[in-house]
Formats: sequence, structure tokens, C-alpha cells
Amino acid sequence: MHEKKERTTTVATGRGATTYPLTSELAFRWLERQAHLYESFTRQALHEAGLKRGMRVLDVGTGTGAVALLAAQIVGPEGSVTGVDRMPAVLDVARQRAARLPNVAFLEGDPAEMDFGERFDAVVGRFILIYYPDPVSTLQKLAGTLAAGGLLMFQEPDCTGVRSLYELPIFRSNDRWIVNTIEAAGGDTSIGLRLYEYFVGAGLPAPEMRLDARIGGGPHFEGYGVAAGFTAALLDSMGEPGQTLAREMDLDTLERRIRDEVVASGGVVVFPSLIAAWARKPD
Repeated sequence: MHEKKERTTTVATGRGATTYPLTSELAFRWLERQAHLYESFTRQALHEAGLKRGMRVLDVGTGTGAVALLAAQIVGPEGSVTGVDRMPAVLDVARQRAARLPNVAFLEGDPAEMDFGERFDAVVGRFILIYYPDPVSTLQKLAGTLAAGGLLMFQEPDCTGVRSLYELPIFRSNDRWIVNTIEAAGGDTSIGLRLYEYFVGAGLPAPEMRLDARIGGGPHFEGYGVAAGFTAALLDSMGEPGQTLAREMDLDTLERRIRDEVVASGGVVVFPSLIAAWARKPD
């Protein structure tokens, strides 16, 4: 077994640095499970925000390219999508997924600091601003990449919406661990609720907004695997300390224990809310 090296990606700002906590190969695979869980919400939000055929789109923090591919379906071959991320390893995954799409390209870097040499018709992102220490400044910079009247749309989480019908100590304990770990890395786990004030603070029009959340119960709800998989992805990205924690948390049985607990209760669990906000850059 080869030694696993810990990798971190930071966002440098005047207010310090935020560490992105999902940097391992296992984490990249988990991102695909998360994308499937929220795919319908993102597609609906993109349509409702006004993404249309022929648009030129910038996907911020593209990761494995899930949002970029959704945008590409909407804008069609007449449009184009540029996905940007700081991690070359995850961009390799994105490029493989989009290999047959000539109108999708991926670049490495911080999209809030890059000069693209063109203006976009739309800037979109999902689970991105949560890791920027200064979302207002970030939105201002990203708005600068838009053409007049261009669309800015972000989807961010609100973990305060996590709940269950009955007392479920295993599910809630896992949720608290995830929230604490993200916040220890500098992430704002209730940022979805702040999107309105961040858009306005960035000088953008008051955004339109919508909230979606996955809810389910019974033995076949896919959310159990996503919840346990997130914990596994975070632990794997921690290197050896994470492997020690995984043993202490009995990670191998976590998904089953969450499922059994929910099924035995006869109730349901509500996952973090995904809040979308969008506005157009003034002419």
C-alpha cells in the first residue's frame, strides 16, 4: 500500500485563507454522488434564472464538471461553457467527462482573479462561495467578467435546514461532524441564507431566490449513502489522521447504521437546503 499524501487547496485573500476540504480521489468520486442528488435542482434553477441556448457560460469552481455539463445541455452547440477550478487533478476528471463536447473547455486557476479575454453571458456555480472568505468581493470580481445584462447565479447550502421527524442520534451526530469539519476549514455552512445580502452588498440587483431540499425515508433512499460518503470523503482528504478517525467512527458501517436508524423510526430525514440566487448585471 502506497503512502497517501495530503493535498490542500487554499484561497488567498486579505482576510486569511480558506482550505478546501475535498481533495482526494475518493472525494472526487463522492462529488459525483452529490451531483446526482442535486442535479434536478440545479437544472431547474438554471432554467428559471434564464440560461438559454447560445449563451457563453463561466462555471466557477467546476470540480468534476457536473454543473458545466448541465449548462452545456441548455446552451446547446451554439453556446459555450468554460469551467474553472484550482485543482488540476479534478479537472482531469472533468475533461474526461466532457471529451466529446467541443463547446466545453476547462481551465486551471481562480476564476475570480483570472482575465478571460472575453465577457460571458452567464456566471454560475454550486457549493462555491461557501469556501470564499469574502463572498461579496468575489461576486464583484465575477460580475466583472459578465457582459452588460449578464446573468449571475449561485447555489449554496444551508445546513441549518437539516432535521428529522424523530430523534435520530446517528444521523444527527454525523451531520454535526460534517458541519464542524467544514467550518474548521473556514467554510460558512449557512451561506445560502446570506446570498441575498451578499448580492446586494456586491452592488448587484436584489436577487430572485429559490430553496430546494432532498427528503426521504425507507430502506432505499439514496441520501444515506451520500451522507456517509461525505464523511468518508472528508476523512480520506485528511490523510493518515483521517484514517484513524475513520476507524474510531466505524466508518465501514456508517451508511448501514444511518439507514437502519431511519427505517426503524418510520420517519424521514431532511438534507441541507440548496438555496439558489440569481440576478442580472445592470446595463
